Amino acid sequence: MDTSLKRILIPAIAAIISTGVLVIVRGIAFRFFHRWVEKTETKIDDIIVGVLKTPSVYARCRRTCRCPCA
Repeated sequence: MDTSLKRILIPAIAAIISTGVLVIVRGIAFRFFHRWVEKTETKIDDIIVGVLKTPSVYARCRRTCRCPCA
């Protein structure tokens, strides 16, 4: 394999794998938070989880879609 191809391919594969792992960890974390929030009586924790989740979805939208928000 050409060295210039290796210089591009290895970081690209590492970025794809790390992104996939982070998306899985994010999903697990928010699933845990939603279950925990459902058990509480207050609404402040619902607001906090919503505020934390919205920026990550918005940032993902700006990178992946061609919607008007991008």
